[in-house]
Amino acid sequence: MAILYYPKDSVIARVNAWNPNYEQTVIGVNPNMVFYFDTGSGINAASASMLAITASWALTASISTVLNSSSVSDFSTSSSFSVSSSYAATASVALNAVGAGNASAYSTIFTSSTNWITCSFSDASTQIVNITQSGSYSFTASNIPQPGNSQSADILVYVNNTAIFTSSLNFPSTWINVGSSWPTSITASKNMAIWLKAFDNSTIIGTANAQL
Repeated sequence: MAILYYPKDSVIARVNAWNPNYEQTVIGVNPNMVFYFDTGSGINAASASMLAITASWALTASISTVLNSSSVSDFSTSSSFSVSSSYAATASVALNAVGAGNASAYSTIFTSSTNWITCSFSDASTQIVNITQSGSYSFTASNIPQPGNSQSADILVYVNNTAIFTSSLNFPSTWINVGSSWPTSITASKNMAIWLKAFDNSTIIGTANAQL
C-alpha cells in the first residue's frame, strides 16, 4: 500500500500513463515533485527541484543524481521539460555511522557521605570516581555475579583526583591484589586506574596503578 499526501483540490487530471498498467495523477503543487513506489510500498525514488530529506533513524542511505537529462515529453500539454534535482540528506542516527569506532559509555561513581566508593559489577565496564576533597576513602563492591553461574565480570575504575592534599585509601582485606599490594594513599592531583575482576564465588582480584 502506498499513501500520497497533497493539498486538497490540487488534482489537475488522472490519465493513463505510458505503461497501460498504471494511471498517472497530475497534482498542482510547487515545487513539482515525482514519487516512485516499488511493490513493497517503500519509496524507491523521489525527485524535485529542491528536496530536503531528514530522518531520525537511517539504516542505510544512497543518493543518485541525474542532472540535465534528456527532455521528457509531457503528454497533457505536448511541451517538454528537463528533469533535474538537488537535495540534502541528513540523519540524526545512522546504523552504519563513520567515526564511532569502538567507543562505549562509562558510568560515574558518586562517593557516599562517609567517603565510601562502591564499584558495581553490573554497571558500565568503565567507571569514573571524582575525588575533589582530601580525606579517607574506602572501597567496596556490589552486584557480584551470583554463585553457581560460572560467570565473572570486569570493571576498570578511573580515580580522577583533583584534591590538593594527599588522601588515604582503604581496600577490603578480601580483595586479592595480583600485583604488589593495594595502595594506601593517593597523592594530591594524581590519578589512578584500578582494574577489578569478580567471580561468582565472591572472589575479587585486581590491581591498581597510580599516576607518577
